[in-house]
Amino acid sequence: MRSQLPSTISIEFDDPDKASKVLSSPYAGVTIDSAQAASFHLEVSALMGRSLQVYKTKSNTGVQFTCNERFDGYTLNRVQRGSLHSVSGKKKFVVAQNAPLLIHAREVDQNKVAPGAAFIGVALHTATLNQALTERLSGVAFTPLQFKNKYFPEPVAKGYESLCDLLISGTMRGGFLEANPMAVADIESAILNCILFGIENNYTAQLNSGHISAPNLVRDAIDYMHAQCMTPIGPSDVALAMGVSVRSLQLSFQKWLETTPSNYLRRVRLNKARDEIMSGELVRIGDVARKWGFLSPGEFSRIYLETFGELPKDTKKWKRFDYF
Repeated sequence: MRSQLPSTISIEFDDPDKASKVLSSPYAGVTIDSAQAASFHLEVSALMGRSLQVYKTKSNTGVQFTCNERFDGYTLNRVQRGSLHSVSGKKKFVVAQNAPLLIHAREVDQNKVAPGAAFIGVALHTATLNQALTERLSGVAFTPLQFKNKYFPEPVAKGYESLCDLLISGTMRGGFLEANPMAVADIESAILNCILFGIENNYTAQLNSGHISAPNLVRDAIDYMHAQCMTPIGPSDVALAMGVSVRSLQLSFQKWLETTPSNYLRRVRLNKARDEIMSGELVRIGDVARKWGFLSPGEFSRIYLETFGELPKDTKKWKRFDYF
């Protein structure tokens, strides 16, 4: 897989319309207004990495970000000065200084930045977080990821902030990470680890053990699927390789993974296809679909949309989008 250098921006705005246009991203469109009618100030440094977007923002006048559309993903903001309020209907989440708040983007209508405030944060798709979870568990996680709280413990919060700062400063023009995409990918991975391991969730115990809790039959079947996913195997082939009946395999997968062997194998192939689309290479969606066993590009796109919340062409566009 070819590594890509991230896109970066460092810009100061005095016009809310220009700020809205530039900062509306592949994630979602936003409208930006000043908290003070007579003046507007917003300063942003940001990076669009391979797996997430990192940003550092400050405003002398205060600003209000209104979400024009929702994306299926999370934001994790740490206020460094002043205050930030995330508003959803009548509900308000206050991001206190030095206490990063993880919130699903679908819960947010507006973000209100107080005059003089500064904060640093990350935005990422749910599919990205699920993919990171799958990689760390050495198996596809089918039960949705659910966080039991929205805040980091302070030691993890400090590490998270340092990693975000390192990414932004290191990738700006002349930065020491500017020509080192592999190091950037490693730091992005460390940020994902902060989220998955630092905030308690329904996979915490399994993450700490390094694998999905399941008997050897299920784990061996998972390993076999990953090793043979480019070949035209099906559940009967997997069952034969494991020395059990198809019914036994189905019951084990349903009990331990809450899915069927067919769905699990399809998800493995979908993840491989998504990795290829996200690689940055010039790939044709139809060729990728056929390579991973999806004979109909239309059916592949439908299943892909159901699984990742976006079409393959949107994944491809997002990875090649150069709005910075």
